[in-house]
Amino acid sequence: MFKLSSMAAAMFLFAVQIFAQSNAPLLIGRVTVNQNTVAFTYAGKIWTVNRNGGAAKRLTATPNEETNPVFSPDGKSIAFSRLNGGDWDVYVAPADGGGAAEARRITLMPESDFMVAWTPDGREVVFETTRDEEGVSRLYKMSVENPTLAEPLPLPQGMDGSFSPDGK
Repeated sequence: MFKLSSMAAAMFLFAVQIFAQSNAPLLIGRVTVNQNTVAFTYAGKIWTVNRNGGAAKRLTATPNEETNPVFSPDGKSIAFSRLNGGDWDVYVAPADGGGAAEARRITLMPESDFMVAWTPDGREVVFETTRDEEGVSRLYKMSVENPTLAEPLPLPQGMDGSFSPDGK
């Protein structure tokens, strides 16, 4: 017997509602939730909506494609990847929106960086990149407040993951 959680049911009903209102194909992906809000990608943009339902609103106003939204542990920020001139970089924006000017660029390398997770303390973002070796993905972390040099995680390869609550 299949049992659907209330959150999964709410997201499914939201998706059905958007699909019913449009003739376009359903393109929702990369869903993340915090205490009050659901964030997701739709048509290359990041949208947010209250967990109880309502109208979705765009997180930023940039024309650039965006993906991989992830809420910070305290739920106040969203980190995501944005395409700039053929290269993806990680940005952080307030979870309540604020437009393109509010998003801060965290990574700045010629290789693409895709947002994966936050450290449990919310001070660093974790992203996937191939900056070490052509075609080999590895996870790195970088400070949100002081983005300088990225630190590789102690894994030879990685594309996705998260920290345990104790950070170990």
